[in-house]
Amino acid sequence: ANIISKSDGVADGSAETGVMDASVIDVVSKSLGVKLHDGRMSFVIQSDEPVPVRNRKSDYTTVREDQQMVTFPIYEGEEPLAEDNFKIGELHLGPIPPRSPGESSLAVEFTYDKDGTLNVEAEDLESGEKVDSRFEGVGKHTEQGIDHMQDNLPQRSD
Repeated sequence: ANIISKSDGVADGSAETGVMDASVIDVVSKSLGVKLHDGRMSFVIQSDEPVPVRNRKSDYTTVREDQQMVTFPIYEGEEPLAEDNFKIGELHLGPIPPRSPGESSLAVEFTYDKDGTLNVEAEDLESGEKVDSRFEGVGKHTEQGIDHMQDNLPQRSD
């Protein structure tokens, strides 16, 4: 069977163009990830991945000496700088054992379903300390999200 993303749509007369057996699947509309300490976006789930989806990244670490709390700002969007995307919320992991920068091994796991529910779990892999949170309506265009997108449209110079 051919698979067609809902976001791409299905054209009338598809049977006449050679697509005889097609299925429509839900996909992630915008990438999901966390903001790194330098402001870049670390993508955990890429846009157009079939839903439901669960991805885990375990290449995060602390950045300050004796850091005992880690904040994971959660964003939705495609831009390389997190601030240019839509902020969904934050997850705070701690207390974790104090270590030197780069010594902690941290992981995040994102689970996203067709209803727009994003579950995020953060874990200190050495101590086993975990925290999770649920965000509803992710990928749905809210009035606030539409305002954010309009505010960030490129300005025309005529």
